[in-house]
Amino acid sequence: MYFGPKDPEYLASRYQHEMFLLGFPQQSYILTAPDSIWDSTRAPEGKHNILVEEFVAPVRLFSATDWGRLKVEFTDHILEQWRKYAPNMTKDNVIGARIIHRMMCRPVSRT
Repeated sequence: MYFGPKDPEYLASRYQHEMFLLGFPQQSYILTAPDSIWDSTRAPEGKHNILVEEFVAPVRLFSATDWGRLKVEFTDHILEQWRKYAPNMTKDNVIGARIIHRMMCRPVSRT
């Protein structure tokens, strides 16, 4: 499921600008995929895991230190945005978050 503001002007004129300048856009268009709904082995009983995806700036625009800071800010930002649609999505309801971006990925060895 995607969610985000109904603001085509923002998407057309400011979304990418903020992404490149700040690391991620201030109004997110977020893809969520609650895999544990279809596969209960992915989370403890009564809990769920949800993939959240949003575009961020190209890795070359920020240092490794900046990306470390942005990971924390991004987690807080996503929860803030999510609460606009689901007020119960607070830090108290999140067991953990794992942010994956290119700074953390290594090329796959193909032998």
